[in-house]
Amino acid sequence: MGDGELRADITRRFLWTLNRMLGRGGVTMLGWGAAARWGGRSENDSRSAVRYLGRRQPNQGAKRMPDISATLIGQITGVMSSDDGNHVLIRTEPSPGIESVFALKRDQLCNLIDLLALGHMQCRKIHGVPLEQRDVYATTWWEIGFDPASGVAILSLTFGAGGRLDFALPGAMPMQILETLRAHLEPSTSQTHEKPLN
Repeated sequence: MGDGELRADITRRFLWTLNRMLGRGGVTMLGWGAAARWGGRSENDSRSAVRYLGRRQPNQGAKRMPDISATLIGQITGVMSSDDGNHVLIRTEPSPGIESVFALKRDQLCNLIDLLALGHMQCRKIHGVPLEQRDVYATTWWEIGFDPASGVAILSLTFGAGGRLDFALPGAMPMQILETLRAHLEPSTSQTHEKPLN
């Protein structure tokens, strides 16, 4: 192996080790791109004991799960897809001046969105946020279609930074939504309903 190949091999192994340590929290990357620097992670940098309230079982009452150590993300500063489209890369800032990137498989994104929405509702419940006080996302475009195989109505909403979510509206839900909208938006027909369906 020549000097050039040896240096390339050492560099590759060194970067592979750093990336492994970065993923496990052994080191941190300060900055981004060619100007990035590497340093050791202090336990106080971005890790903190977080009390985890597990799902209560029927006989548990107010019993809580033990405290666990969790990595605090701090801020989410950017997102992009991988070149092959199989992963979503999320750039985070655990603490000022320190950046970390997480890669999520594309087939796990819907599951993540579902669980984040559930976690959001659980946090609101713990803080006693009234149900009528909603966190609203501004919708910039909507579409309604029907699944060719099942005939189920599909509502597509584009919102926020430009992402889109598709929702299946099974059974009588589309008609109930239509009647509720009419009750609110058409005064002449609202008298025929004792109250909105939702």
